[in-house]
Amino acid sequence: MAAQSPERANGHMTRPRRFLGWLVGGLGWNEPLHHHKKTDRATVRFHTRVAVLIACVSMVGAVAAWRASIHANQASEFDQQEMQERALKAQLDLRFAAIANEDSRLVPLYQSELANSMWLHYEADQVSKTSPRLAAQLDAEALEQLREAETTRQFMSGWVAESYTDLAQIKAQSDQEIKLLERFSDDYTRLQPDVTHRLAEDEHGTTQSLVEIVGILIGALVFLTLAHLADNHRRRSFVIVGSATAAMGVVTLMLMDPSSVSFVVVIAAAFIVANTLVIRRSVKAA
Repeated sequence: MAAQSPERANGHMTRPRRFLGWLVGGLGWNEPLHHHKKTDRATVRFHTRVAVLIACVSMVGAVAAWRASIHANQASEFDQQEMQERALKAQLDLRFAAIANEDSRLVPLYQSELANSMWLHYEADQVSKTSPRLAAQLDAEALEQLREAETTRQFMSGWVAESYTDLAQIKAQSDQEIKLLERFSDDYTRLQPDVTHRLAEDEHGTTQSLVEIVGILIGALVFLTLAHLADNHRRRSFVIVGSATAAMGVVTLMLMDPSSVSFVVVIAAAFIVANTLVIRRSVKAA
């Protein structure tokens, strides 16, 4: 392979430096302070540079406002979803409570029918020797009461009614039944209003932060606008404050809303290109 000439190698080495010099010169960062005070060329470059910066900050502010509106709409949707979920959950709670109350109401009825059956059967045994006909009638009534008790038991959701002797035990079983109904209900488990509430709060917080970022960018625009109106001694101070404020707003925007990073990158690239090209043309025109 032929050796590369020193001139060609130096040309490759100096290309990045030339581009960097072209970029810095186009942005006007290589101009001393006295140039801004004395030359019309520096004034043109300064005002054009600030105008492009104002346009870019305005676009970033528009992106922040747009993202704030999106998060506000999402928060509103979550608020509506939360209200619907809470309403549906309340309806299911009433339904499950009605089922458990109905079952608990059947417990005394079942126990009463079962007790009557046992008492009639006992009476039949007592009179079976002296009055077989009455005993047979009592046994028939006892069997009928037992059938009614079993029919009542079929409407009870797995209750062991014989084991409940007081209202406290019945209430505890009723609460347990409600929990089981909630656990095995797909509609109930799908409803999570507390989770939806947290999502809505997060969206409201993001919206508020983006609105504050828009305020920060508006403050940056105020300082950059004052830089156009200020004299040579103060305009650089306004630009520094406005640029720092804008940078703070942009960084905060990217941290709070990562979806806006791509838009900020595009705007930053447009700022560099426009600032470089437009300033060079304005300098030539001057």
